[in-house]
Amino acid sequence: MEKVKLVIWDLDETFWKGTLSEEGVVPINANIELVKILSERGIINSIVSKNNFADAEEKLKELGVWQYFVFPIIDWIPKGGAITSIIESCQLRDVNVLFLDDNHLNLKEAQFYNSNLNVHMPDFISEILEHNSFKGKDDSELSRLKQYKILEKKYEASLKFDNNLSFLRESQIKVNLISDNLNKYLNRILEILERTNQLNYTKVRSNKEEVIQLLNNQNYISGIVRVSDKFGDYGIVGFFSFDIAKNLFLHFSFSCRIINLAVPQYIYS
Repeated sequence: MEKVKLVIWDLDETFWKGTLSEEGVVPINANIELVKILSERGIINSIVSKNNFADAEEKLKELGVWQYFVFPIIDWIPKGGAITSIIESCQLRDVNVLFLDDNHLNLKEAQFYNSNLNVHMPDFISEILEHNSFKGKDDSELSRLKQYKILEKKYEASLKFDNNLSFLRESQIKVNLISDNLNKYLNRILEILERTNQLNYTKVRSNKEEVIQLLNNQNYISGIVRVSDKFGDYGIVGFFSFDIAKNLFLHFSFSCRIINLAVPQYIYS
């Protein structure tokens, strides 16, 4: 299993005991705490459950955990397509996603739609905290969760527009290129190079020593990219390093949180 960046939960007999629409449910406190701990490791949580949305939302708010979930799909629809929709909304790959459900058929359906998806029955939950794929990183300030909450707001706002270009113009996107004192951003640069896949255009993974040398090499133009729009601040989302002599990018990498913002295209141009 590769690094997991998103956990999608079924609710009935998985996140809690019982069936919400029938006999009611009994909370599993360990699962509630697990969602919070994963969030503090920078791992996002979502929901795919066949239930009434308002009832599930009310119960999860009562348990004090609703705010930790992003892009929940709680409806009486097939789960395979719903999971695909969440993965696309989170701008991730299925290989970095885990789906938990107590029904074998739901797990098989989920993998039919998402061939590289990791799926498990609830008995796997007890292994998550110590599993290498769920180490994440220290994110006690929940910055990653906050970034995905911004994506939620953007998605809801985008539904009002006929095309993506009109939506982007309305979003008031601001791009800030920083090329001075890059050594103080070293940890974030290393994180971008290590974690990015979809928008890592050169696929070069430089280690710490190599990056330090690169940042101090006058033969390269290097910089970080900060992006914000009217929905919020995405923080430092990109790193580039350009070989002047070869007229070639050694690094051109961006966080998936800015997919569809056309930022890489803008910078490249």
